[in-house]
Amino acid sequence: MTTTKNESSHSEANRDADCPITSSTTSFGLMTSDGRYMRFDEPSNTRVVETVKSNREWNRDMSDRKPVRVRVVGTPNGDVVVMESIR
Repeated sequence: MTTTKNESSHSEANRDADCPITSSTTSFGLMTSDGRYMRFDEPSNTRVVETVKSNREWNRDMSDRKPVRVRVVGTPNGDVVVMESIR
């Protein structure tokens, strides 16, 4: 089994081009440091929703459309990530 660590952030340059994350967002993904977009599997999406709801700072940043930097530990499976943790 291969474990991959990817860190991603939302850059100011493409801020208005992206689909903003809101409190009703249910499907997530990330841009890897090498420029690849990877989406999360359904159980991982559920964990992201739970994490976002419990993190006041992330909620505030998303409401203000500010960048949210995360560290994800997970296992890639094609263009899908099975997440183990998010910080």
